[in-house]
Amino acid sequence: MNIVIVDDDKKILEMLERAFVMETDYKIISTTNPIEAYDIVTKQKIDLVITDIQMPEMNGLDLLKKIKKTNGMVQVITMTAYTSFDNVMTALRRGSYEIFLKPFKDVQEIVKCARELENKIKRWKQIIIEITRK
Repeated sequence: MNIVIVDDDKKILEMLERAFVMETDYKIISTTNPIEAYDIVTKQKIDLVITDIQMPEMNGLDLLKKIKKTNGMVQVITMTAYTSFDNVMTALRRGSYEIFLKPFKDVQEIVKCARELENKIKRWKQIIIEITRK
């Protein structure tokens, strides 16, 4: 599975990258710039984007919206330290697969969520193959 992680906090990026590298064989691309993250999504085969909501160049909610508009099959997990009802509801309405609050209680929960998502994507692909055979 190919994952883009985007957060303007380099410590968060490093922590998530380390967790995924230690626990999975996923290809991880990380960036502090959401505009760069979007560019990666449009040019490469990406299965999952894990994004912060509050970032200077573009917020994660707008990134989520752009990703879903460009390729609805790319899944997005959002994370935020600035929780508000509006942010959570907007993320869900725009198609966020899951939302995690910072500081993380256990970063392994995000890895676990990505693994669950990987299984779901495999199932979706299998369904698509079965449908196209008919």
